[in-house]
Amino acid sequence: MPSDVCYVCKRAAPSAALSLTGDIEYHIQCAYCGTYRLRDSALSRLDGATNAERGRVAEWISSAQGSTVAPVLDVGTLDYALSRPRFRFSEQLEKMLVSLAKREPRLDWVALRGDRLGAFLQTIEDRDVDAVARHLEQHGWMKIDPSGGRGKLTSEGLLQGEKLLGSAPDSSQVFVAMWFSEEMEPAWLNGLKKGIELAGYVPFRVSQQEHVNKICDEIIAQIRRSKFIVADYTGHRGGVYYEAGFASGRGLQVIPTCRKDDIEKLHFDVRQYNCIDWTSPEELAQRLSVRISAVMGDGPLRNRRT
Repeated sequence: MPSDVCYVCKRAAPSAALSLTGDIEYHIQCAYCGTYRLRDSALSRLDGATNAERGRVAEWISSAQGSTVAPVLDVGTLDYALSRPRFRFSEQLEKMLVSLAKREPRLDWVALRGDRLGAFLQTIEDRDVDAVARHLEQHGWMKIDPSGGRGKLTSEGLLQGEKLLGSAPDSSQVFVAMWFSEEMEPAWLNGLKKGIELAGYVPFRVSQQEHVNKICDEIIAQIRRSKFIVADYTGHRGGVYYEAGFASGRGLQVIPTCRKDDIEKLHFDVRQYNCIDWTSPEELAQRLSVRISAVMGDGPLRNRRT
């Protein structure tokens, strides 16, 4: 591996190698992607990655920042990051607004290139960041420094960014989409619920909550309030596919699971993703907790657990 180079975005980045049993792990601190650990076993998979694929990986690393433990890119998590769909241009516009609206001071000039903003948009190419910024400028939501390389939100852009932030606030809640049946109760109590809690988040299943809204309205409202969702496709209920699709369309991470004896029935649109194929609730809890921590980082409640 090249010394002091980020293997994802290929920008200069301090790195160090540690020997593990049967593998080597590189610790990389990249100003663009974030801090992460890369296993030697995953390097060959990255070697042939396109820039578009590297953008997906950069976004995965960036979104997993904030935990006390740096995310690990091994064969499994790398395949998962590469399998995620590429952001549409409209999603990139929203994500730039949200990213800038969250920064302090919020109306100051910021560098458009070379920091985590590009990774947040799921790209490693400066021209993509420039294209998004120019479109926001055309809408009156951003000003770009004539000298290039810097931009800042206008007051109208800040209002729009805050509106988007309000529709998907930072949250410890995880929406669970699943088949509601008696046979799935052990999978809920000892698998999905426990796995989410072990990762430091709060599971939410709409059937357990008291509300006066129509059930469909309540589902949509709770997905909007959640940080990400876990979709268990066991039983292949139409509602689970709908809820996962709605969440994905809003840019929320969807973590798929399915009981192993039912996984062959997965719809082909879902089969391409790295689905947790579980055989027991206990296995589901353990694997789900690890996947959540790898993809989303540890939740805010993890360190409070005894």
